[in-house]
Amino acid sequence: MTGKVIEFKKRYLEITNRHELLKLEEEIKGFRVSEAFKMVSDEEKDALDDLLMELISKKEYFHSGCNLRKVKH
Repeated sequence: MTGKVIEFKKRYLEITNRHELLKLEEEIKGFRVSEAFKMVSDEEKDALDDLLMELISKKEYFHSGCNLRKVKH
């Protein structure tokens, strides 16, 4: 994986609050429309899509009132 995808994954695993969650979601979405995203492999694109889906799922847990620290990664 590229450094950017690894960075996103690491930051995802360290999320402890809603602000970080929303910021990371926006950064991933921004990266997906960038020129750099066009150069990553299909495998990395799939990994980033999976990470974004996990992030959205975690956001739904947060909005439903669950504690982010209790959500499994």
